[in-house]
Amino acid sequence: MTSFFKNIIPLVSLLAFCWSCNDDKITTSKPVTPTKTITSPVVIDSSKILLVHEKHENGNTKFYGTAYDTVYHGYCKTFFLNETISSQGNYVLGLKEGWWEYFHDNGQLQECGHYSANLQTGTWKYFNYYGSLVTETNFYEGEQNGWEKKYVNDTLIEECEYRFGKKEGYYHLYENGILILKGNYFNNAKVGVWKTFNNKGKIVHEEDFG
Repeated sequence: MTSFFKNIIPLVSLLAFCWSCNDDKITTSKPVTPTKTITSPVVIDSSKILLVHEKHENGNTKFYGTAYDTVYHGYCKTFFLNETISSQGNYVLGLKEGWWEYFHDNGQLQECGHYSANLQTGTWKYFNYYGSLVTETNFYEGEQNGWEKKYVNDTLIEECEYRFGKKEGYYHLYENGILILKGNYFNNAKVGVWKTFNNKGKIVHEEDFG
């Protein structure tokens, strides 16, 4: 969460600046393109920073944040129809950057992790509707890269390695915390000897995938 607070500090100042501006700096109609990129380097013209407040048809808040030259820029939030928060995080010239959080419509955290130039990076965590962790996945430049772990009732049930979006490396399957299947993948295909175990750790089946 350290990265999140690093992002928040300068953005609080930015929002404070926007609030101090006249009402004509607040817009709900100017088109905003969330993922449009602007050629770097860019010199930010503070007069073009707008406070954006978009609404659902029922009048409730849909989006609240800031934009620069038609793209989202700064700390932003989106909301469900009932104004329960659905996501929050930072944009840099239209690209998601840093720590982001997404929520279920009951307010429980659904997923969280870091972006770099709009691409997922590092470890992302995914939670069910009731707040229990179900998956942890590592990303590099938007692709799964590294281990992925899955859980049921906070107990590890499966883990697998990925390399640039494909299963590559070890695979383990667990039952009640006990390893029952292990093997390896290469380029999304099973390779080598896969072993199945009983609940006492004894091998009960082997299969060679070459």
